[in-house]
Amino acid sequence: FRDAYFLKSRIFLRQEKIKEASELLEKNISMFPEDSDMLFLLGSLYFELGNLPKAALYHNSLLDSIEKREGESRYKTVTLKSLGEIFNRNGQFRKALFYFQNYLNYENGDIDIRYKVAQILNTLGDFGGSKRELLTILKTNPNNLHVELLLGEMFFIESRVNAFLYFEKL
Repeated sequence: FRDAYFLKSRIFLRQEKIKEASELLEKNISMFPEDSDMLFLLGSLYFELGNLPKAALYHNSLLDSIEKREGESRYKTVTLKSLGEIFNRNGQFRKALFYFQNYLNYENGDIDIRYKVAQILNTLGDFGGSKRELLTILKTNPNNLHVELLLGEMFFIESRVNAFLYFEKL
């Protein structure tokens, strides 16, 4: 039965009927409550639909399943990233930071997520942590204008003298 539901949901997706695909899978999730593929797909579909609470529910369920070693670990990094995105969009920055930092433990080279972590740390008032993240990005990508501007802004807020020295290097 499981494959039939996935096939039918894929047909809906090809027809760009995301809502119908998510409703079909959600209606039948009780038959496959620990199915990693179904939890991941439902979380992703609800994220796409903008239903962030349901996306978080299914992604958290999948992550719990993975942590218990019942779910498929191949979804761990993308689930951590998705949960970070969900909580960041909801303005729950501490939760977003938690998931993004865990994601970076696996995907250390993801500059976009590292930049989001720096922005969140800046928003939360942890300027030192934010600067460390930004400087890490600059080591791998020295000409990143967004990073240089955010660093310059932070140095300016911190001290005009430091800002002048920083801008002089640029």
